[in-house]
Amino acid sequence: MRQLKQRIWQSAGLTGIGGCLVVLAWGMGTSLAAPPRSPRPPRPTPANPAPRPSSPAELPLRQADGLYREGLQLAATGQWQQAIERFTSALRLNPKLAEAHNDRATAYAATGQQLLAMADYNRAIELDPKYANAYFNRANLLVQQESYFRAIDDYQRALTLNPDDAEALHNQAIAQAAVGYFKEAVDGLQRAARLFGQRGDRVGYDRAIEALRLLQPEPPAANSPAGSATSPAAPTEPGPTPSPVAP
Repeated sequence: MRQLKQRIWQSAGLTGIGGCLVVLAWGMGTSLAAPPRSPRPPRPTPANPAPRPSSPAELPLRQADGLYREGLQLAATGQWQQAIERFTSALRLNPKLAEAHNDRATAYAATGQQLLAMADYNRAIELDPKYANAYFNRANLLVQQESYFRAIDDYQRALTLNPDDAEALHNQAIAQAAVGYFKEAVDGLQRAARLFGQRGDRVGYDRAIEALRLLQPEPPAANSPAGSATSPAAPTEPGPTPSPVAP
């Protein structure tokens, strides 16, 4: 899913090495925060599905699934209002489709309808309390609303369900920095950078490194011991076949 409107948050009370800390939150285009996302990959359609008649009870569910897929395609190209309409039609047929609530929430947030977005994220989580990416997306919205402590909690719920979620680690660190938890933020960004590097994600890796530079502008000395208080361990560089590094 595309990123939401860019905001730059700054406070004279939040200072790091080198001066005033600036936290960049999600925006259209390039940003320091990982964007909202669809919580699960679209369910695959078999190449040659075996034909079978649909029961009267199954038909609305299959129609809802088709409308949901159309909404995903529209959202992927930034056609937010049309996507909202498809997701809404899907939910009329299947009100318990948690994916549609989550993705409609992201579309609402992208069009500035934050109250409706929050209601949909809450409903998606109510329907599926183990929906990790719904927690992630709700946390992104909470950061937009400057509810940083609640956002940190939601990122942690996502991480409890998926401990190697680099994007959740990264965005949680941004929220932690916003409330002055700089040590936790640096630790989270270092681990996120390692995870991005291990999977060869250059964009994510560079985003994490840039956030680290905002928190600690001075690069560590070449001969500084890794993991020291003044010189954080260098994260793993991404590459075609990155070497595994323990988090």
